[in-house]
Amino acid sequence: GTGLFADLTPGTGGSRPNGFVTAGNRVFFRAFVNNLEVGLFVTDGTVAGTHAVLDLPGSLSADILDMVAVGNNLYFVADDRVRGRELWISDGTAAGTRLVIDLDQGPGDGVLAGTLAVLGTTGLVGFAGHDGGDGLQLWASDGTAAGTQQLGRIGAVAGAGAATIHSLRLAGTKLFFVADDGVLGEELWVFDFGAPNAALAQNYGSSNCPGTANRTPHIAAFGLPVIGNGGFAVDVDSAMPNSIAVLFVSFAPSAFVLDGCRVLLGLPVTSLSSAFTDPTGFARTPFPIPANPALQGFQVFGQYLVLDPAGPLFGDFTLSDGLRMRLGN
Repeated sequence: GTGLFADLTPGTGGSRPNGFVTAGNRVFFRAFVNNLEVGLFVTDGTVAGTHAVLDLPGSLSADILDMVAVGNNLYFVADDRVRGRELWISDGTAAGTRLVIDLDQGPGDGVLAGTLAVLGTTGLVGFAGHDGGDGLQLWASDGTAAGTQQLGRIGAVAGAGAATIHSLRLAGTKLFFVADDGVLGEELWVFDFGAPNAALAQNYGSSNCPGTANRTPHIAAFGLPVIGNGGFAVDVDSAMPNSIAVLFVSFAPSAFVLDGCRVLLGLPVTSLSSAFTDPTGFARTPFPIPANPALQGFQVFGQYLVLDPAGPLFGDFTLSDGLRMRLGN
C-alpha cells in the first residue's frame, strides 16, 4: 500500500516536499519545482486535487515560512520579492491565496519570521512585526487588513519597540510571550484578550525599587474598573508605613530606568490625590469610573510613588509595580 503519490517534478529531479500542515480536510506543503522555484502546494488526498496555490519564481525555500492552520485556512509568511516578508492566507485555491497586509510598506519585512502562532480558538494568529513606525511589536490578525491590529505597545518610548519577541503561547484569554523591551532584558510578558468589552485590572512590570527594610510597594485594584463603578479604587501595600503615597496614571505603559528604578508609565503622567499609608504600609486612592459607555475599552496605566528615606529614586522615594486598567462592563 506504499507507492509514489505524485511526481511534482517529472523525471529524475526531486520536488523535495516539506512543511506539511493540515487545514480541514487538506494538507498544505512546500515543494521545489522548475529547478529552484518554490511553491505552496495543497492536496485533498487525490492526484487530481494536488496542485500549487502560490508560485514564487526564482526564489528559495526561505521565502515561504511559518505555516499554521486556522480552521480550513493556512496562514504563512512569504516574501514575494516586492513587499518583503509579510502575512499571507490561503483557502486552498490560487484565487483564495493572497497577501493579508503589507505591514511595513515597501520591500521591508513586516513580520518577524519564526513568530507566527495560532491563538487558540480565537480564530486569530499572532506574530511579532512592525509597521515601520513603532518598532517591533506584538500583532494579531483575523486574515483581513482591517482585522490586523497591534496589541498594546512595548518599548520605553514611542517608536522604540522591542529588541526581540518570541515564544507566543495562549492560555485561556491570556497570550504569554517572551520579549526584550530594551530595558529589562528578555522577560515573560502577557496580553489579556478577555471579553472585548470586559473590565480588566492586571499587574505588569517590576519597579526594582525597594526602600526601607527592603520593602517594594505593590499596587493592586480594589474591585474592577466597570463603567459607572464609583467605588473603584487603587491600593498600595508593602510600602513605607505612616508615609505619603501618590498614584500616578498615564495612557501608555513604559519601562525606562531612573536612579536604578523602573518607571513603568509613559509620558505624560498625571498625579492623583495623595494618600497616607497606615502602620502596615497600606493606602487606598479612590478612582471612580464615570457612567459613560463611550469609555468602554479605554486603557489607563498606574504606578505608585511612595515617600521613603531609604528609597533609591531621588534618594527619597520608592516605586510600585504597574497596574493596567481597561474600562468595561
